[in-house]
Amino acid sequence: MFSGAFARMILPGLFLLTGPSGYLISHVRPPASVTGDHAFITYQSAEKNDKKLRLAVKDSIDMKGEITTVGSEFLAVFGKPATNDAKCLATARKRGDVEFVGKTNLSELAVATSGVNAFFGTPRNPLRHSLIPGGSSSGSAVAVAKPTWPLGPTQPDWFASRKRAAESSV
Repeated sequence: MFSGAFARMILPGLFLLTGPSGYLISHVRPPASVTGDHAFITYQSAEKNDKKLRLAVKDSIDMKGEITTVGSEFLAVFGKPATNDAKCLATARKRGDVEFVGKTNLSELAVATSGVNAFFGTPRNPLRHSLIPGGSSSGSAVAVAKPTWPLGPTQPDWFASRKRAAESSV
């Protein structure tokens, strides 16, 4: 199956890196869902100031001081916090009347239309429990479906916003 040199040199090295489980990242546990429904990857309770707009940020958008994981276990473990806000957030932060409450969950690397995330957990549809919210805007869809939660801007990737709203009955 493998040539002699490959089997003698490369395969043992891979085993040493990955261990017997075969995974480079082993025994890493995601943080518990802070909101109970896996809508958020990170969440900070909002201040009592009702005059500020509460804003949830999709975890594919850089927010200063937060790791942009894009729903990925690898990036959650090895990623570094963003040094600056993305331009769309920098403008909102400069206004001073916006409060960022956290980063919303999404399918890993924003590539699946299902919204399933094995590491951070799949966001739970608050309106129809038998349905998943779906796609890379699943955490944002769950967040905005509850009237007490913040707005959730998303990136216009593929047909995420329209599909998520339809699946979540929003």
